Parts: sequence; structure tokens; C-alpha cells
Amino acid sequence: MKYKTLFIDLDDTLLDFKAASRNSLSNLLEGMGIPPSHSLINEFEAINSKCWRMLEEGEITREELSKRRFEIFFHALGIKRDPLEANALFRAGLAESAVLKEGALELCRDLCATNTLCLVTNGFSDTQRSRLKACGLEPFFKYLFISSEVGYEKPDRRFFLSALKACNGDARSCLILGDSLSSDIKGGLESGIDTCWYNPLGLDGTGYTYMIKELSEFTNIVLSH
Repeated sequence: MKYKTLFIDLDDTLLDFKAASRNSLSNLLEGMGIPPSHSLINEFEAINSKCWRMLEEGEITREELSKRRFEIFFHALGIKRDPLEANALFRAGLAESAVLKEGALELCRDLCATNTLCLVTNGFSDTQRSRLKACGLEPFFKYLFISSEVGYEKPDRRFFLSALKACNGDARSCLILGDSLSSDIKGGLESGIDTCWYNPLGLDGTGYTYMIKELSEFTNIVLSH
């Protein structure tokens, strides 16, 4: 077996982050007396995605992201609310929401018997750990590498080198599974680790070793090499 250690992303790979985010934001808005709508949710998602990209590129810190995403959102809405309080409530809602992607449970259950599974995720430690536990996938992972604990964000090469060192892994026998070209795939490419791009929408992209549309395909790749 070529790939002994598997680095697997959490959000939008194993868990449906969009569903969790929308549920949490809707509850937050309702609590503020603001009727949630598709346009408001879409606006926040665009702001949140931009802030996370800035974090990945090292342009802002996690602390700045926590404040900035709701600061910008509230400014767009023309209201004055505490962005840090809103962020705390939003994260609390996320921690309670863990919607599995189709095939995620089977993937982890089947591969943990033959491979070392390592979670690799950007995010806040308490939120990500709570979500992983809530969805029932925690027992399948031997190692959890969360950016707020590692000290670096994907795709920073130091994130993956730290993970390799912690699990005594050899880059040549590792494989990364993730949905993000700018985070998972770029990080693997710059760290000498093969990658598998989870691309259910069939988008265009380059830089990956393998590409799949369904998670079941990943299991076949691992077991056939």
C-alpha cells in the first residue's frame, strides 16, 4: 500500500459547512430580530469566505477574522452590533451543527482499519473538536491537526511539516484529501505530499494528483495503490 497516512480536511469535505453556517447565521439573525433571507446569508458567506482566504494568505490573524467578518456584515446591513459577541454566538451555533457529507462516515470507517487517519483543518479548536465529536467521526482519527493549535494555517508548508513530524509520517506515503485548491491542494503541492481534490461540482482546477466527485472514489484510490 503506497499511502499509509491520510490527511483529511473537515469542512466541505467530510462535513457540510455551508449547511452548518446557514443554520447558525439564521438563528443568530432571528435572535437579533432580523428575518434571515437568502440575500443576507449569501452576503455573509461571501464576506466570510473572503476573510478566510485572507487568513490563509497570512493577511489577517484569526483574532482579526473573528471581528472583521461581522464588522463588515453589520456595516453592510447598516446596523450597530458587537461583532465579537455575534462571532461567539455564530461559533457556538456551528459547534452544535455537524451535517455529514454523503459517504463521509463510510470513508472514515473503512479506511481507519488500514490507514492512519489525520484530520487537517483550519479553524478554531473548540468549534472544530465539538463538530467532529457531534458528527460521530472523532473515534476514526488518530491525530487532529487544527490550525489554531498547530500555529499555522493551511496552505502554509509549516502546517503540513508539523503534522508530518507529529505523526512520524513520510511525505511519500501520505495523501491529502480536501475540497480547496488554495488550501489543501496547494499545501500538499508545496509540501511534497500527493493530493486528492474532492470536486463534486466538476470545477476546473490544476495542481492535484487525483480528482474525485464522490467520497467513495477516495477509498478506491487508497486501497488500489
